Amino acid sequence: MVMVTILLSGLLPIMVASPADADQELGEMVVCDNTIDLEAELPGVGWGQWSIYPPEAALTTHSTVVIENPGQFNSHVTGLPYGSAPGEGMYTSFLWTVTNTLRGKTCTSTDSVVVKAFGFIDLANNAGNDMHLCADTFTLQGVAPADSLSGSWTVILGQGVFADNTLNNTHVTNIPRGRNVYRWTVYWDRTAPDEDCISTDDVDIFNDLPSTPDGGVDQIVCADVANLNARQPVIGTGAWTVVGGTGSIANTTAFNTTVTGMSLMKNTFKWATKNAACELIDTVIVWNYSIVSNAGTDIETCADTAVMDANIPAGTNGIWTLLGGSGTIANNTFNQTIVRTLSPGLNSFNYYTRRRDR
Repeated sequence: MVMVTILLSGLLPIMVASPADADQELGEMVVCDNTIDLEAELPGVGWGQWSIYPPEAALTTHSTVVIENPGQFNSHVTGLPYGSAPGEGMYTSFLWTVTNTLRGKTCTSTDSVVVKAFGFIDLANNAGNDMHLCADTFTLQGVAPADSLSGSWTVILGQGVFADNTLNNTHVTNIPRGRNVYRWTVYWDRTAPDEDCISTDDVDIFNDLPSTPDGGVDQIVCADVANLNARQPVIGTGAWTVVGGTGSIANTTAFNTTVTGMSLMKNTFKWATKNAACELIDTVIVWNYSIVSNAGTDIETCADTAVMDANIPAGTNGIWTLLGGSGTIANNTFNQTIVRTLSPGLNSFNYYTRRRDR
């Protein structure tokens, strides 16, 4: 309370009660819904009161407005009227009146704030449902904005390339593995940036793809045993399975393991990486070119000639050679051939086979 003495000519001095200035801090405000928190300056002298201005508006066009605590400098207000069409606002004026009374003398000071409400609370903005993918592309499913509104997509977490970030159902590519967050923002684009009312919603897109599998290079071996050497996954787990031929895998979940008991020729093994519900596969072929040679049974003869009869595996070529003793082989590339001029005693011959394509 401030006490001042004013001397009027020809009169006795009188005491005047002067209230603090009714200074409120909002000026003009734009809101995007039908509520606001008023924010006047708390008076140092006297008391304050909020009211709708002009008073008759509280009974007509602004009858829905409720000042929850008119005597509180920062009262909450609900029920602000706004335009019927998107982008169409409506004004409401509030008067902050500070009053002080002393010795029967009442003094007042007023200030006003104008609130323009656009009623942006009921846009039902929705960026779509969160999704788990087994791909690095996706078509977003945001709700299309109403007339007079615009929308745009932005990346909040992760990465992604939008085909057209202004389309609610745009296609996004290059989605990296893991969690990616995209925001769909709906707004009125007016000339004053501080009057842009926006509504946002985020959608989580999970790329659950595991690491790209690499089962290693195809192999050619001359045995029924081989070492499988895949690339160990960084994301997810890996497992080996037999998809063609035969084979016993020592450790199906190890990226580098041994397989035994392979069948002759082509054997196919699958290295699959898996994460959540996603799986990627790669195959590796191991050719088993092993050969079991059979030169036939030993021969006892009373002559210096004999017929040698070797077993020739399919897909192979063979050749006879003299290892010990003596003998002339009629055709050393025939598995069944005559040998002459055998010396008395032991004569040894070898039948060597190899694959034709080797």
